[in-house]
Amino acid sequence: PLAPTFREAIDAQLDFEIARQSAEHGLWMPHWSWYGNFEAAWSRTRLQWAGVITVDTLRALAAFGRVA
Repeated sequence: PLAPTFREAIDAQLDFEIARQSAEHGLWMPHWSWYGNFEAAWSRTRLQWAGVITVDTLRALAAFGRVA
């Protein structure tokens, strides 16, 4: 219900998310890391988080008419 009030900020955030999409894989990767700790676990977990983030981002983009 507040989307019209914050439309400019929402559009800016959606533009940012579109620009952040991985050109190589089409995913949205986590923007955080484990700073070199538990590398084997992080490589698996990072891909799992990429799936969650990608689905959430696509849902948000679709909700605002930004997915063709």
